[in-house]
Amino acid sequence: MARSKENPKTENHPHRRASDNVASDDVCCLLFKQVQKPEHYMMCKATNVYDNKYRINVYTKHEEEGLFKQRISNSYFAKLNETGSLEILMGNEPPVESKNKKHKMW
Repeated sequence: MARSKENPKTENHPHRRASDNVASDDVCCLLFKQVQKPEHYMMCKATNVYDNKYRINVYTKHEEEGLFKQRISNSYFAKLNETGSLEILMGNEPPVESKNKKHKMW
């Protein structure tokens, strides 16, 4: 009998919640409501590590020896709460003043 080619991370699982399937762009959008985008911003990538806790890497473009390179300039570990708010647990940049008070700050 052939093995199933389904990815166990994407198949229906009794312990997965709807919030486990949040898009990377949505998590990054919540992050940038709390912290400022760095200069020379290129992209943001959020990965659900476990239990709605995300590793969020922010990439910037830099020029070295006449070549443009990208690197991770900021990295965060954050939790997506059941209410849909993002709580930054660890990060390498202090948050900026938020106009929207429903987002948690450090």
